[in-house]
Amino acid sequence: MVRLYRCSYESCAQYLGSYPGVERNDDATPYFFYYSKYDKMKRLILSTLLSGISMCLFAQSQTYTYYKKKETLLYRDQAGDMKQYPNSSSVGKYEFVFENNIQDGKPLFTLYNNGIEDQWYSEMKNLGNQEKGGEIFHTFLYFATTSRIQLAVMYTLSRSKMVMIYEDKFVEYSN
Repeated sequence: MVRLYRCSYESCAQYLGSYPGVERNDDATPYFFYYSKYDKMKRLILSTLLSGISMCLFAQSQTYTYYKKKETLLYRDQAGDMKQYPNSSSVGKYEFVFENNIQDGKPLFTLYNNGIEDQWYSEMKNLGNQEKGGEIFHTFLYFATTSRIQLAVMYTLSRSKMVMIYEDKFVEYSN
């Protein structure tokens, strides 16, 4: 609590010495602001509490939106080479919302399919960068919380393309 005292300049100067909280008003009568040590502690606790709440409420997240989804099946031919068979392609609004878990700080993302929450994915491991088809991809190992599977998630440096590889599926999201 801030206490505001109005006093004559002589009594304030005598009481304060050279305290910087003395200000003159228009009629040359100074005001004296007094903060007790408990007031300073209350302000410190309150500001710390408010900053902690605001950090939780306004957690940083990044959203990437893609409109094309192309799904292919991975298989081995008779010679043992990996091949891709186009399974389906669709157009919609696919949003990837990346954020940090509040409890442990680990990265995770949520996939929204046309505005409906599809699944949560939690990062397990950073696999580094890889080159595929002349593009450099950041590669991560994620865990799908609903279906309980591990999958590789790859995205380009410009975030123009997102690829998910799991089980025998290769799903590519692009604009």
